[in-house]
This record gives sequence, structure tokens and C-alpha cells, in this order.
Amino acid sequence: VPDSRFFTTLYPKPVILTCGTSFTLPVTFRPLEKGQYEDKIEFQTKDGTFAVPIKAVLPKADLIVPESLTFGMCAIKDTCELSFKLSNPSEVHTPFKWVIQEPFSLTPSSGSLAPKTSCLIKATFSPKGGFVYNATAVCYFGDLTEPMEKSIKLDGIGKYPHIMVKHSSNSDESCTSSPGETLVQFGTVAAGFTADKTIHLHNLSPVNASFQVLQPSSISNLEKVFSCSQYHGIIAPQSTAKIKVQYAPSYPDASHVDYFEVNVLGATTCSVIKCVGKSKGPRVKFDTSSLGFGQVKSGGTITRILNIINDSDVNTAFQFLIDKVNSVFTFETTFGYLPAGSSQGIVVRFHPVLAINYYRKISCLLQNHAPLMLEVFGTCHTELVQPAVLQQKHIAQYKLFVKRGLSRTPPDQLNEMLNEGKLNVDENGIYSNPLITDLEKSEEDLSCEEQFFDDTSIGEAAIVQPHISVDHSQLNFGKCTNIPCVEQKTVNITNHTKGKVTCNWLKDMTGVFEISPESVDILPLKTASFILTFKPDRENQFYGCEIECFVSYKCARDYRLVEDKTLSPPWCVTVYCSGETFSRDRESFLPRLEFSATQLVFPAVTLQNTSYRTLCIANTPANPVRFSFDRDPTGTFRCKPSQGIIKDNIQLVMFRHEAMDMQTNKLPLCCHFNNEDKFNQEFMLIGSTESPKIHLEHELLYFRPTCVGNSSKRTFRVQNRSRIPISFEWKMRQQDSRIVEIEPRQGSIHPGENQLFTWWFCPEEEKKYLIKCKLFVKVGEGVAEAKNVTPSQPYLLRAVGAGIHGTIICADESIDCENVVVGTCVTKKITLCNPTDCDVPYRLLLSQEDSEEDDDKLVISVDEIGRDVLPARTNKSIHVKARPRRRTTYKTNINYQVIALQDKPESICDTSTLCCVTVHGVYPTLTVQDIRATGSAETYSKVQLWNLFSLESFNSVLDSDPQPVEAMSSAATRYSDRRRKPVSTRAVVGFAFGSAGCGSRSTVFYLSLLNSGSVPAEWTFLFPNDLQLELEYWAETGEYSSEELQQMQTIGHHLFSVEPSSGTLAAGHAQTVILRYKHSIVGINRLPVLFKITRGREVL
Repeated sequence: VPDSRFFTTLYPKPVILTCGTSFTLPVTFRPLEKGQYEDKIEFQTKDGTFAVPIKAVLPKADLIVPESLTFGMCAIKDTCELSFKLSNPSEVHTPFKWVIQEPFSLTPSSGSLAPKTSCLIKATFSPKGGFVYNATAVCYFGDLTEPMEKSIKLDGIGKYPHIMVKHSSNSDESCTSSPGETLVQFGTVAAGFTADKTIHLHNLSPVNASFQVLQPSSISNLEKVFSCSQYHGIIAPQSTAKIKVQYAPSYPDASHVDYFEVNVLGATTCSVIKCVGKSKGPRVKFDTSSLGFGQVKSGGTITRILNIINDSDVNTAFQFLIDKVNSVFTFETTFGYLPAGSSQGIVVRFHPVLAINYYRKISCLLQNHAPLMLEVFGTCHTELVQPAVLQQKHIAQYKLFVKRGLSRTPPDQLNEMLNEGKLNVDENGIYSNPLITDLEKSEEDLSCEEQFFDDTSIGEAAIVQPHISVDHSQLNFGKCTNIPCVEQKTVNITNHTKGKVTCNWLKDMTGVFEISPESVDILPLKTASFILTFKPDRENQFYGCEIECFVSYKCARDYRLVEDKTLSPPWCVTVYCSGETFSRDRESFLPRLEFSATQLVFPAVTLQNTSYRTLCIANTPANPVRFSFDRDPTGTFRCKPSQGIIKDNIQLVMFRHEAMDMQTNKLPLCCHFNNEDKFNQEFMLIGSTESPKIHLEHELLYFRPTCVGNSSKRTFRVQNRSRIPISFEWKMRQQDSRIVEIEPRQGSIHPGENQLFTWWFCPEEEKKYLIKCKLFVKVGEGVAEAKNVTPSQPYLLRAVGAGIHGTIICADESIDCENVVVGTCVTKKITLCNPTDCDVPYRLLLSQEDSEEDDDKLVISVDEIGRDVLPARTNKSIHVKARPRRRTTYKTNINYQVIALQDKPESICDTSTLCCVTVHGVYPTLTVQDIRATGSAETYSKVQLWNLFSLESFNSVLDSDPQPVEAMSSAATRYSDRRRKPVSTRAVVGFAFGSAGCGSRSTVFYLSLLNSGSVPAEWTFLFPNDLQLELEYWAETGEYSSEELQQMQTIGHHLFSVEPSSGTLAAGHAQTVILRYKHSIVGINRLPVLFKITRGREVL
């Protein structure tokens, strides 16, 4: 049985196992505490005893986690995610909980895992700055009272993303107008059309870049002409995203500027896209401004051709506002589309019946263009009635009468006044009243739009007081359900002239509308009433026509009653009559209409001025459609025609906005089609009254302290917050204009544009400056000035700055380069300090004291001798080079001058000294201080030895200055291609080794060389074979002189030797040189040996 009490089994008893049988012994395990249990069970057999070990392990919680997680690089404020598997390999239910620090997080942060299961954990990295992040995630699991733990190492790098904005077009279309701003020029775009530009966003960083495009002006702008195809997204590392910016102007002759801000999540900067565009409209004209038909018999017809020309590259639509059936002037076509660069001929017929003069101004509406006015006139006569023939000169004469206040006087009274001397005749034969000096306002003084809206039915509210007015220019008879039926309305015509006039109404050719009486005389300043009758003849129809009435002076009915100099054209008043016969239970035609726009934003205008827009309604099936616009009760908005029947394919309507108050006006104007509410269409009319309004980036502009005579630069922005262009001009006192310069000084700013100004502060003396600058603004070109409005006050900007005298000092006033070998160079570093609060532009100057050198051969030089700027409170190191040319002491002063970067000679300061640089030019020198001899010369005395080697002369030569060729050459440059050295060395000294018998001991001399100079000296003894160059065999002559043969013998037997033959001595140090001569050959032996000191003397 087991020894421990934790394992139990059956009581031991004998068990007999036969062949092929088995026995099962149950073992029970009962643990009392956590731990590992081991025991054994022994079995006894005939052959011996064997034991079976028993081992039991309690279930233990365990989790498998990765050792580490690497996120790599992640954009700041962005998020990177990784997932890993958390496994429970144990057989127990294991709860867990994660503990981790920011910017890392794990989801889920806690939970529980069943045995032999796993789950996915999402790890998130969200860096807050550009750092390397390392953290350890600890997982606590198991029993929460005594939890176990495992950890994961996490690391990631936070990176700042960076996007470069670039326009895809050429550099001339896309440039940087200011730092961080990309300019996109759309050029000129036709109103109603769109233009696209592609912007490239380059992600130059190694991380994802999450961007967002903002359009700050979209909140305040009434119209949104610039739009972006994509306002947010993510760009992969080192990739490019393309976005499209669209420009869609709605009305012509306007300049638009808008800005897009490209913000990148986590980036420190913001890129700005500046979009600039200009809208244009068509350019349309008539080939003539008037059509004269001359004189026609009653019932006859005269035809003229009118050409309408489109000189632009923009398509447009046109419509003549005239009834082509009932008018005496009939147009073959009254509407159409005029393609770009084309023209169209229109046939105009004059078919009169009444024998009177005819004159009328016909308006031609154009889409996105001011209306055109066409004058048509003619005369009809019969055998009994023959009025004076109306000609072009009479119309021009009448226009002058209007300006001179004579048009309201009938021709017969004008003749009487002339006879009485009350009128004068000018050089052109036209009458004038000397008592009237101020010219009256006429239709010729109005724009085409003002003429179009100057309706005679307005009466006293008209811009030009009419001669003849009608109380209702439009009469709507409504529904007439019972056929036949008769509806009547009254029309009143008022005579505002001083003479009797005759009204002649033309009949409705269809007979649906009748007016009575058809002709009547109206006394001066009186009114006549007429009855209009509506007599429809068919059911379920829309009826509408324009009835013309021509009014002329009574005396103009016959050419015998009026003179040519007083003949005036008639006045034409029209009344538009409409009605319908649809029953209440019968629906009208289904209108299928298309509109050029449902929101009309008017060009901005100043107070008490007007702006206009044109609406084009396309009637696709060409069914008759009746339209009627509601009236604006405030009178701010008007439209003309306000009602009518669209019988053709298109209908043009012109809207007017009149700026009465300084505010933005919005009106949802309803248009009723076919008098049924379900066909109503609402048009949003938006107009704003503007005045020059700008925003200054700062009210105080601070300049950093500036060196006197120099300038500091600041940029400053002014934003035009109005919808009109403005003109600006900076003004200041005359004395201040020398201190502060502004660029540009004057110019214009488009609506919504941020104008960048560059300011230069140029102090002239050391003091503080407070300069007041005034910015005057007014409406820009192309915008009418506000009427009866006091000009706005200028904007005040204060510029604050200080002028300081710049100073530069040197850390060391005296710099000693010490001893420098002549011909060599030494470099020293000096530090320049700017102790002032301003940047100092300076120029260094060198002046050499007591020097015989030329100015252009300065021994001491500076590497930066030109102009430079030393920032405020900073230091700068420069290098000074010294290269002495002879053995002497050089002194050079380094001076500086404060200069003006604008090259103003008067602002250059006096020269000041920074420091003095001293250098001592020296040569390496050696001196023989002692000599000793052994061998055959040991019996010589000191004096004899000194004289044998001529040491006095030798030391004198070594102490003298070398020749330039000696100083320039070194041992390596003294080679020769001849066995005998050319004698170019001027110093020659003989070393005599004495005499002795052949075979005697060698004569040995010991020379003690001392470096008596202040710099190390490199010396060498050069034997002839040391100087000879090895030549090729073919270069040898084969013939030697006796001197060369002797020299070769001396060298070959090594009669002379020097040990050591070269060396280097530091200043003040000494070295012993052994010179040895062998007495091996009988005779006098000579050998030229060159003693060379590098960059010093040489002695032969």
C-alpha cells in the first residue's frame, strides 16, 4: 500500500494471474493542500519485488501569451491595432485581467477562459507625441487573491505625419503665394458652367495620414462657388491622393476667392489651398440699335433684317418681349439659343393699319447678360391722312428735348415760344430753353436693366417721370367657366404733358380681347378711361396677348400742322391681358419645365443700388403654360415679366434686387404654374447689401529690435469680409514713411480674399518708435458707390519697434599665434559675440601694423571676410589663418563695420576693432655646440677640431635666413638625374677629417647638434647617391669623367659615413651625430654631402 495517506487502495492480498489475464487495482487520491504528490506501490512476486511510482498534480491555471508585440510606426493621434490569441491550455476555468499604461490598450481588458479555449485580444497603440514608446502589459490570471501573472513587451514609435499639397498643372498655374499656401488659378469660367482642378496630396511620411479638408467660408458665404470632391480620407505612407476642386459661378462678371484648409491628424502645420476664379458671361449685340421702316401705306408691309451677334465663347438664350401676333412690329422669331461665336438674322416686319407714327423700344432679354434695347419706328399714311414722316433725326431730337425739359411741350407751343424769343436755337438747329440750365434725367442716362424695369405703370415711383402712364400694365381676367361669357376691366391712361394727346389702340387680332374706345383725345394733365373686354370663344384654353397703344401730340396727326424741328415720336404703352377658360373639375396642361436655377444669389451691391439676375424656364413639350410670380411686399425684389403664358420653348425672366437696408435679404418667391397649387415652384432669392468691411490680423504690429540703418520684416494679413471688391490705400505721416515701408501700398482685394502685406521697419536712430498707419478702403472697380452714405472711417494700425546700435565683441581681445615656421599656415578659432537685442549685419576688415608686405599679401586672413549677419544674443566662431613670409613678428587688427543690407552708404558705421592677432615667423635652426674625435684623430685638440670642421662658419650659416628656394624645397625635392649634384647651394663649408696612414684606424667625429630655435627641426645628410635618380639602362651614356669615377670609388668603398643620417629635434633638444672616415685608399678623397634642414637652411 502507499506510504502516504493521500493515496489509498485495496487492502493487500495475494493475487494469482494466469497467462493472458489482468488485474485492476483502484487507487484513490485525496489531496489536502496545493502541491505535487508522489508515492509508490510495491508488488512482491516469486522473482522479487518491484515498485510502481504514483504521481499526482493538482489542476493549475495557465495562459499562453506572446512574448512581445511590435506596432512599428504610427501617426500621432492615430491608432494602430494588432490582434493576438490568448489561450488557456489548463483544465480549469481561468479568469484574467490586463494592466497596461497609455498609449497602449488591450480589449477586452478582463474576462474568463474556459479550459482548452482561447480568445482574440485586440491591442491598440495611440501615440500622443513623436517618441519611442515601450511598455509592459501584465496579465493577472487564476485566483484573484493570489494571482499569477504573465507579461508582454509592447513597443511602438509615434511619428508626425506630413502632407505636401501640390497642384497637378504646370508651375505657372500653381504657385505658392505665401508660405504654406498653394494657389490654384481657375482662370475665367462662364457663368452656369463648371471647371475642375486636381489637387495632389502627397504623404511624405512613413505612416498613414488622416486628412480633413475644411472650408471656413462655407459657413458665412451666401453662395458656394468652390467645392471639393472629398473632404476627408486616409493616405497610405509614401502615397498620393487626388481630390478635385470645382468652380461653379452662377452669375457673370464676378471675381471669387476662397480657401480650403487641409488638416492632418497629428500634424503640427496646416496647408491652405487658395482658389481664385473669375466668371464671365456672353457678349451679345445687335448690328444696329434702331430699325427705321420709313413711310408705309395702310395695310402694307415693310421688312427689315436684324442681326443678333454673340462675340463670346459662351452660349446664351434670347427672347424679345413682344407679342409677335398683335404688335404692329412682328418678329419672325422672338426666342432662341445663340451658340458661342455665332449670329442669327431675324426678320422684322412693319404692318400698320392706322395712319399714325409708330415708335417703340423693344426689350431683348438674354441669359446672364444685360437686356438689349431695340428702337423700331415707322409712319403709316393713307390718301386722306398723311402724318409727318418719322425719321431717325426726330428721335435724336426728341432725346435732346427730354434732357432740356422741352419734351412735355407740344410742337405748336414750341413754335410760339420760339417766335416770342423764349427759346434759343443751338448750332445744330435744335431748340433749347435758356431758363433751364440743369439737364433732366432721361432714359438714355439709365442702364439697360434700369430702362427695362422703369415701367410706366409705376407712375411717380418711376426713375424717369413718364410722359404717358397707364395704371395697370397687366390685367388678369381669371377663370371664365361659362362660354360665352364677357368680363370687363378698366384701364386708365394719364397725360403728363402740357399738350393735348391722342391715344390710338391697336386691335387684338384674335378678337378675344377688345378695348373701347379705340381712339380718344386726352387733355393736358388729364386721365382717360378705357374698358377692356374679355370674350373667350373656346373652353379649356389659356388666353393672353399684349395690346399696344400709341400716344402722340394732337397736332402731329398731319404733316401740315407740325414743323420738322419740333416733330417728336409717339409714346407706346402696352397692357398685357390674360385669362383662362378651364373648368374647376378639369385639369390644365401638365407643365414639364426645367429651370436654370431654383436659387438665385444676386451680385452684392452697395446701399441704394440694384443688382440683377436672369432665370431661364425651358418648356420641353411646348404646351402653353401660364406662370405668375408673387409680389414681394417689401419691394426689395422684383421680376419682369411677372406673369404670362409660355407659348414658346423658353421664357426668360429678369429679377431685380434693390438694396434698401444694410442687411442680407432672403425671399422664398413662389411661382404659380397653370393656377394650380400642385404645380407651384419656389425660388429662393438671396441678395445682400454690402459695404467695404475688412478684418485686420492684428491691431498692433510689433517689430523686433532692429539695428539702426537696417530693416526687419513682418508679414500681415487683411481679409475682405464683404462680397464686393474693395480698393485700399495705406497712409501715414511723411516722416513715418521713411521708417515704415508697406508693400503693396495700394491695390484691390477680391471678396473673401486674404491679402498679404509685407512691412519693413527701418529705424534711423536709437530710440523706440510708435507709428500710426491708416488703411483707407472704398468699393472697388465695377461696383457703384453707395448713395447718400457717409464714407467709413479708416482702419488704424499701430506699428511698434525699436532702433538699436548694433555692437560685436570678441571673446579674446588679443590672440597670439606664437611661433610659426615661415611658409607654413596655422589656424586659430576666435568667437564673435553679439551682446545686443538686434541682429547685426557686419563686414570684417583687416589692417596690418608696421608691415612691409603688400596689402594684397596679408599674412593673417579670415575665412569669412564678406558680409554676414550675427543674430541677437548669439555667438559665432570664425577661423583666422596665419602664414608668415619671413622671420619677423606680424600684428594684424581685425576690425568690423556695421553695414546696411539696403546698401545705404550713409548708414555705414565707423570701423571698430574686434581683436589683435600676433604671429611670429621663424625658421627651424640648428647649432653645433660641441665636437669630439676618436680613432686616428683622438690627439686633436678642441680648437683643432673646431677649425677642421669650420664650425664657426657652419653655425653662422645655419643661423642665417635661407634663400626662398631653400625654404620652399625639402629633402625630397633635391634629387638630380646627374651623378654630380648641380651647385645651386650658396653656403659651402668643408669638413676636414685630417690624415693618417693607409689602413689606420678610422677617424670618428662626434658632433652635438642643438635645436636653438623655438620650433622642431627636421634635418638630414644627403649623399650623392641619395640625391641621384635611378635611370634606365638606355639612358646611361657609358662615359664617366675622372671626378665621377673618383666619387663612385669613394661611395663604393663607404669611405665616409654619417650615423644617424637624419633626424628630428624638438626645440631645446640636442642629438649626437657620428661622422666616420675610413683610411682605406691612398690619396685625397672628397665627397659633396648636402646638409638640409626642412624649411630652413641647406649647407653643402
